Amino acid sequence: MKILTLDIGGTYIRSAICNESGILTDKAKFNTPQSPDEVIKLFLKIYEKYNDIDSFGVSVGGAVLDEGYVWLPNAFGGDPYPLKGKLEDRTGLEINILDDRVSGLIGETWKGAAVNSKNSAYYIIGTGVGLGIQVHGHVIKGAHGAAGSIGWIPIGEENDFSNKVGVLESNISGYYMSKNYERMCKKSVKGAFDIFNDYEKGGECSQQFISNVSILLGKSLATIINILDPEIIIMAGSVGQRWNIFKFQVEEIMERYLSPIIKNIEIVPSVLGEDAQLIGIGKYALNYMNRR
Repeated sequence: MKILTLDIGGTYIRSAICNESGILTDKAKFNTPQSPDEVIKLFLKIYEKYNDIDSFGVSVGGAVLDEGYVWLPNAFGGDPYPLKGKLEDRTGLEINILDDRVSGLIGETWKGAAVNSKNSAYYIIGTGVGLGIQVHGHVIKGAHGAAGSIGWIPIGEENDFSNKVGVLESNISGYYMSKNYERMCKKSVKGAFDIFNDYEKGGECSQQFISNVSILLGKSLATIINILDPEIIIMAGSVGQRWNIFKFQVEEIMERYLSPIIKNIEIVPSVLGEDAQLIGIGKYALNYMNRR
């Protein structure tokens, strides 16, 4: 069984072949094109390398709406785009599509940090911010496919990158962390990894900046836990996987806001890393094939 899996994010597109055991082969990584036509062209170029795939799955770092429309402004512009229909017309295959917070969650519950968990959350903090939610073994997508859009909640200070109010994503995502850091610390960085490197070297401004981010991260985690009461939260994405940097300060903040009856929540970095979405959409496509 061979499933072509693609994960499209705001910065990169990743591809791989996933088999029925969740093993990935032929992995590749590309810069995300900035126009729909170029994205489709790249997808078809990847697809045409193979003549024996059984299914095709796509994970999208944005919203997946009704009838296979997706919303990912970095790649498809500001309006919903009919990705499923475009790909099905060109390939003749049925395309399975999920947003990246759901595909990442499925990957981690199948082959990663949350195997055997029935109540879990997948908190992805990278270019954007999102939350995959599993309750009693069921993945929650919501009425509009937007459940887990935690980046939009009003936790954080209003800044130049917010939409009317201070939203979480404009304060803790990798892209906006870099922008806010440059403004606060008067130092140019190439990405959040530069901030983490300076923090680990003891940089004074980086220490204060990470402390500020930790407060917001702690409040958001306390909110997630109080609402969902999960067994485990998996931290993912280029920022989330650096959980070790935030852990001590975040846990202090969380203690102030958590319900006293909620105990022993496990918070861990992703085991699968950037493979989680590819494995998760592979599992979703496999399940779909088995139901047919």
